[in-house]
Formats: sequence, structure tokens, C-alpha cells
Amino acid sequence: FFCPPGARHRNGRWHARGMGRGGNAPLPGAPAWLAEARKWGGEAPPLPEPVPPAPSDAVLRGYACNSCLAFALHADDIVSTAFHGRKGGALLVRGLHNIRPGAKEDRMLMSGLHTVSDVHCVRCDAIVGWRYDHAHHPSQKYKVGKFVVERTCLTKLAEED
Repeated sequence: FFCPPGARHRNGRWHARGMGRGGNAPLPGAPAWLAEARKWGGEAPPLPEPVPPAPSDAVLRGYACNSCLAFALHADDIVSTAFHGRKGGALLVRGLHNIRPGAKEDRMLMSGLHTVSDVHCVRCDAIVGWRYDHAHHPSQKYKVGKFVVERTCLTKLAEED
């Protein structure tokens, strides 16, 4: 997540310092990015610079969004490669960069009922996976706060040997 200059995070939303709740209400039917831009005085948030993919013979450094090449995660943040998403194989990771969370919802997954929120790339708004917000079964509590990212939504980034 990134914080615009002069803003602070409150209840899952960005608010400009010194502004009350009155001026931050989104317009009915307005796109989400417009409501977010209004909070910063009409300026759009800065977009991350795209990171070009590296050759396949290099050491894995991390992953970027497959659509726009915005950096997504470090290879060290991968907890498990044995997860499945909507489109096939997925990664369970500790943290993601350059993402925007969606609304929380209860979803029945292969491991049971979870409260999750889809995560979107901040650059291209593609859904890249979801975040576990709450696990309803005690054996699944280890997933809370972690992310599942679809492999089809990622491009490998590597360092030169």
C-alpha cells in the first residue's frame, strides 16, 4: 500500500489530514478511482514504474503484475506454492506491493468458509488474488493477513547472474 503525501490511513480508506468525513463521500455511481482522487485534492495517486521481466536463466527475485509489470512481491515472501485459485495454481504470500484491497466478503473456498477481499493491481486494476481477512475454522487461522496470488496474473522477475 502507498500513502499519498499529507494523508493517513483510517478504517481501510485514505483521508487527507485535517479533512472531516463530510468532503470525502463518493458520488453515487462514480468510479472508485474518482472517489480516491477527490481525497487528495483531485490528483491521481502516483503509479509505480513498470519493471521489465528478466531472462529465464537468471535467479528469481520476485514477481510483477502480468498485465502492467508493476512490482507485486519478493520471492522471499512466498509461504507456499501448493495453493489453488480461480484460474489454477496460486501462491500463498506474506505481503504484496502495489495492490488495492476490495470489499470484504464471506467466500466458501476449498478449505472452508473464509472472509476474504479481492486485491487489485493499483496500476491496471486487474484482480490478482485475494487477502484472507478472517478464518472461520481454527485450523485455518494461519492464513489470516496473508494473500493468495494467481500464478496466471504474475510475471517472474529475475536478477542477472
